[in-house]
Amino acid sequence: MSSAVISASGEHDARTYGHYKVVLSLPVDGGFAINTFTATGSHRYNELSFTTGDVDTANLAHRIIRTGGEQGVSPEGIHQALTAALVNELHRMQERHDGESRTRIEHINALLDRLESPADTAAIEVLAEQVRRNLTDTVPAGRQPQIARSRTGVEHKPLSAPMQRALNTHTNGIVYPDSRNSRATLRALAARGLGTLHFEGRRKRIVSLELNKHGLAAVTAVA
Repeated sequence: MSSAVISASGEHDARTYGHYKVVLSLPVDGGFAINTFTATGSHRYNELSFTTGDVDTANLAHRIIRTGGEQGVSPEGIHQALTAALVNELHRMQERHDGESRTRIEHINALLDRLESPADTAAIEVLAEQVRRNLTDTVPAGRQPQIARSRTGVEHKPLSAPMQRALNTHTNGIVYPDSRNSRATLRALAARGLGTLHFEGRRKRIVSLELNKHGLAAVTAVA
């Protein structure tokens, strides 16, 4: 994760990149920890601090944070770049069919879940409220309203391979996140106006995507 050698539990290495101090460590309970602070203070960026059990995933995360720090990117920008990089890596692993890729998929999905912070959920709720009146489908009470289908033509763009695969795994119109389908993919399908996301817990973790008439039509189109 850095040029320093960290080989024993409890060891750590701190490096400064721009406005951020990144502390790499091996927790006593295993895994690889990355904790990000302000360079000159003690404020911890929770959205850029986590533990993963996979060294390759840790290396990827550290590289994104380091590069963002060196380029003066905001914490929110680094968070977005990290999420995008993890989704790209997830899609790359999903194209493989071996034990190593399945293990990495589990670790990447776990980190993507961790990156779905309350701040992200709040921002999504604000955006959803702004477009509530433009929804094309009626949203039953108790469900999270979804972003209306775009007027820019995004819904007409071809679906990515992961999106198509997710649609094909639906059970009675419900798509669940698993080793094949990341929560980021389900969120992308919802953003296309193809269904309604369902959440659980305080952090509103995505547990399923309920396809609407547009999503079911897309299933037929890709079948």
